[in-house]
Amino acid sequence: MKKIFIILLISIAYLTSCSSVDNKQINVEDNMVETNMVEVYTNSVVENPSLEFNNPSVFIGTDFITFFQTCYKLGDFDRMIKFTSSNSINKHGIQKVEQFYKDMNFGYDIKLLNVVNVDGQYIMNYKTSIIATKGIKRFVVIVEGDSCKIVLPNDLMEFCK
Repeated sequence: MKKIFIILLISIAYLTSCSSVDNKQINVEDNMVETNMVEVYTNSVVENPSLEFNNPSVFIGTDFITFFQTCYKLGDFDRMIKFTSSNSINKHGIQKVEQFYKDMNFGYDIKLLNVVNVDGQYIMNYKTSIIATKGIKRFVVIVEGDSCKIVLPNDLMEFCK
């Protein structure tokens, strides 16, 4: 009987403590501050280094080649061309590069191992897993303007090996 009485008192104390919350209504319009969203966005892009596109190791929350591979998996070949170096496009032609991207096999697992900067070119080394076979794949990336761009080899089939 004593245990039931103690449990009842604890329950009443608990329930009454929950009802003592002050229910104030806040008028949101009175507390709003007008801001220019375009200006805030523009400032954050300039000041936030994680939103820059010129670091192949940190590119939109991932690394550049993983981003590039995601474009491939989504079939966004136009974006892949935008992130292809202008020298590669001039050398091979835009139609040939686009057709190459559509025909290549780039859907295998990759994991970034390291990045080496050699004379302004970033050599990105990846561990690959292609049909249960592990390997190492190297990609060459440059910074053109303010963005990373992939450099295609002279023989496009070398890109897939």
